[in-house]
Amino acid sequence: MALHHISATPACTPSTLARSLAVDSASVTRLLDRLENKGMLQRAAQERMDRTHDRRVVEIILTEHGCNAIRELKSHWQSARSELTEAFKQSEIHGLALAD
Repeated sequence: MALHHISATPACTPSTLARSLAVDSASVTRLLDRLENKGMLQRAAQERMDRTHDRRVVEIILTEHGCNAIRELKSHWQSARSELTEAFKQSEIHGLALAD
């Protein structure tokens, strides 16, 4: 879920990721450390015009390895969704879609 959120959110920061995942900042820091050690993301100081020397705001950026992983995950999600929808009748799928 973290990789998906990072890929879908321009200028993703640890705090926006924490809010999205409904976890605290310490949990996000540990998660980002693990993903960074696996080469899936990198953290970069976010440059701002109003605070050129303030490096506290960090942007999370997917690496090529992270982008490949998210593409593979999306492929698996789509396959799983297709298998599930094949098991339902069209009327049941329509009923589920309306429930959202």
